[in-house]
Amino acid sequence: QRGGWAAEELRDYIVFVKGNGLAQGACPRALEVLSEYYQRMRRIAGGGATVRTLESLMRMSQAHARLLMHDRVEISDAVAVCALFDAALQGHTVESETVLG
Repeated sequence: QRGGWAAEELRDYIVFVKGNGLAQGACPRALEVLSEYYQRMRRIAGGGATVRTLESLMRMSQAHARLLMHDRVEISDAVAVCALFDAALQGHTVESETVLG
């Protein structure tokens, strides 16, 4: 182990995170970020972005918030997930334009 976590420590942390839900849901601004990102995806990708895509964005934001031990989904969680999603979609858009702009 060089500066990182041992496998057992990481496993314990993941179990801890999974057992702790978010007490407060999401802040309104985080929801706005996710909604705007999803709407922009719909404009760029058309039918490729479905309601399931929005649900995935929300679940990923919740998971990110739990990993960072937030009480709710914060704007930073939503932005991190949008950036991750955009990176995952590189090369899969109709045009070279990315969703984040």
